[in-house]
Amino acid sequence: MDIHLYGVPHQRCIFHKIKNITDHLQYGARRGEVGEVSATPSRQAKQERKRAILAEAGQIYATNVEVEIRARAQVFRDTWEGREPQAVAAFFHDFEQTLCYLTVDFPMAHVSLIRTTNLLERFHKEIRRKQRDIGMLQSEAGGDVLWYMVAMRETAKQRALCRGKG
Repeated sequence: MDIHLYGVPHQRCIFHKIKNITDHLQYGARRGEVGEVSATPSRQAKQERKRAILAEAGQIYATNVEVEIRARAQVFRDTWEGREPQAVAAFFHDFEQTLCYLTVDFPMAHVSLIRTTNLLERFHKEIRRKQRDIGMLQSEAGGDVLWYMVAMRETAKQRALCRGKG
């Protein structure tokens, strides 16, 4: 990547960084209402813990001010590290790369386009869907036209979205 995109910082997808927390949840012992420890949390308790940790991790990036993001990240660490050490360690691995979008000189309306890979993934899904609808393409040029048409439509959608935010 450095050869083709020299000087461009490597941005980790914020959405996937948060989503990957769930891969490392251990759902350790939890204290009950009366102070007793439950060794095997119920399915509902696991869902509640998952929902809570994901919501708090998502709130870290609810601002575009780096100092505030770092402060929220520290609160998140202090809150969850004792309960879910592996999930917190995974979240903070390459954490700095989730902040790269703050260092790039982009209009604020475009920030949502560069902090996650969701748009890129949506674009690829749309290409696959269109190709499946068409079936076998008759030529390489047909594939080029398909990519061009989908890219133009997605670009028009994003421009309309950015104009609405600006």
